[in-house]
Amino acid sequence: VSGQMKMMRPNQFRWEIQIPFSQLTVADGQFIYVYDPQLNQITKQKIKKGKNVTPAMILSESANGILNDFYTSKHADWYVLQPKIGDMIQHVALKFSGRNLTDMQILDGLGQTTVIHFSNLKLNSSIHKDLFVIHAPPNVDTVQINE
Repeated sequence: VSGQMKMMRPNQFRWEIQIPFSQLTVADGQFIYVYDPQLNQITKQKIKKGKNVTPAMILSESANGILNDFYTSKHADWYVLQPKIGDMIQHVALKFSGRNLTDMQILDGLGQTTVIHFSNLKLNSSIHKDLFVIHAPPNVDTVQINE
């Protein structure tokens, strides 16, 4: 997967995936929206503790939020986060080079591991808040997920 992520703490991010398929995920602080152009659909889900444990949500969480929501430990060069509630994620491991995040490994509730490598990081750059608003093309179906 190749794409671009922008985030603003707390709980706002925009993750655009271009390869192998196009997908846009946006969190505005209250909801997460996933736009799938192939399906011509947006799914909308309220951000809830323990339910929206995604890589982007973890990265956009405040430090206090991480400490409140996860058990933390350090193993060699990796910081490991284990959710205190929820079962969608078993753990997330973060690797840094200095202050820069270089890698993330996610072990999900089904035992599948996802590895994400970060490059070309730009920290503390100016980001316009409009990036965290979903702008749907005309005639897109919106599906509200209620849990």
